[in-house]
Amino acid sequence: MKKIIIIVVALLVLGGGGFGAWKFFMAGDKAETAAAPEQNAAPVFMDLDPFVVSVIRDNRVVKYLSLTVKLEVAGPVAEAKVTKMMPYLRDAYMTRLHASLSRSDPALNYDVEKLKRQLMAESERVLGPGYVRNVLIGSIMEKRSPP
Repeated sequence: MKKIIIIVVALLVLGGGGFGAWKFFMAGDKAETAAAPEQNAAPVFMDLDPFVVSVIRDNRVVKYLSLTVKLEVAGPVAEAKVTKMMPYLRDAYMTRLHASLSRSDPALNYDVEKLKRQLMAESERVLGPGYVRNVLIGSIMEKRSPP
């Protein structure tokens, strides 16, 4: 009789644990689905504050670049996430811009398509795939540093 009681209790514990785990993981899937970007939603365009990047050569600033950036995001859900994560996104963009622009030749024009690809990669790293559809660079202005 004791063996039967022990077996029944063990089955109830295992069944309850399995049901709890199933419920927990299924609720997580629904929450992730609800927060995922809308694939067919009309795009939303978000203007970012201008980025000012100092270009450094031989341990001195040789010029400053001002970039205007606009993001095409996948609807209102994506817009909310981008707004929430904006400090992290701006930090990632600035880090990438400093690294990329300080290595390029200051006498040459900048490869805008390469910059867009790099910023898009940073967007996906920070936010996850699908939130930002495109990174648009409006203008790049250059100001030489005094000698």
